[in-house]
Amino acid sequence: MKNVAVPAAFDEIAIIVDDMPGDIKLFVVLAAFVGLREGELLELRRSDVDGVTGRISVTRKVDKEADR
Repeated sequence: MKNVAVPAAFDEIAIIVDDMPGDIKLFVVLAAFVGLREGELLELRRSDVDGVTGRISVTRKVDKEADR
């Protein structure tokens, strides 16, 4: 029998978000609902989010394969 990942329900996500420090709450909400990749989320800036339209511009990403 295979293990199947079950997405968190809305109320479960609300509990998770409520327990996060204030500076990463938006990150958790975006991760849960927007569908951005991890590298795209990590490179978001405040200027990438239009507070009027709600549009998010994704123009950068973390390259995990890059030499460090």
